[in-house]
This record gives sequence, structure tokens and C-alpha cells, in this order.
Amino acid sequence: MFELFVLLCAIGVALAVVSLICWVFVFPFQLLSLAFRAVAILLALPFLVAAGIFGAALFGVGFLLFAIPALPLLVIVGLIWWLASRRRHPHVA
Repeated sequence: MFELFVLLCAIGVALAVVSLICWVFVFPFQLLSLAFRAVAILLALPFLVAAGIFGAALFGVGFLLFAIPALPLLVIVGLIWWLASRRRHPHVA
């Protein structure tokens, strides 16, 4: 029974060493793929910004179209807020 335990420990250590050696050979390529992804994101960034500006302009017009009926309510809320903040008096001791 002890021999089986020693055999399993030896197999485990051998697999750990093989795994470490494979990791040492594969890790630089993983770093290289990370660098390539970073370069790809930097190259795509101007297009993403342009698409964001285009989308904001496109959907911003629609938002303004639907926000115009809410303007009287927003004016009333702003007036109430302005009146409420104006009434605060500092406490004099």
C-alpha cells in the first residue's frame, strides 16, 4: 500500500514538473497575445469613439423629441427646487 502511495506521489510530482515546463514555454505566447489584443483595441478606439458620437447624435435627437413634452414639468420641478433651496436660513447662535 505504501508503494502505491509513493508511486502516486512520484507521478504527481512528474506531472507538476511537466506542467511547469509547459507553462514556461506557453506563457510568453500568452503575453504576446495580450499585447496583440491591446494593439487591436488601440487601433479600434477611433472607430469606437466615432460610432459613439454618431449614436449619441442619432439617439440624442430622438431623446430631445420625446423630452420636449416634459419641459413644463421640468420647469416646475426646477422652480420648486430653487424656492426650497432659497428658504434655508443659517442658524445664528
